[in-house]
Amino acid sequence: YQLSIINYQLSIINYQLSIINYQLSIINYQLLVLSVAEASIPQPSIIFIFVIIVNTQIIIIPKS
Repeated sequence: YQLSIINYQLSIINYQLSIINYQLSIINYQLLVLSVAEASIPQPSIIFIFVIIVNTQIIIIPKS
């Protein structure tokens, strides 16, 4: 019985990790777009900071 509870908890952790992995892949894609667009934008640092702020807010939600 305890093993089934542990197995259930591990499946929940696995699901949460898959969500985090999905969000990290989105961040990775956004960083790729930023690195491509960096040459054409005169001040990319402002946009870069904005993306970091948005992404940290997205990541905090499933952990709570």
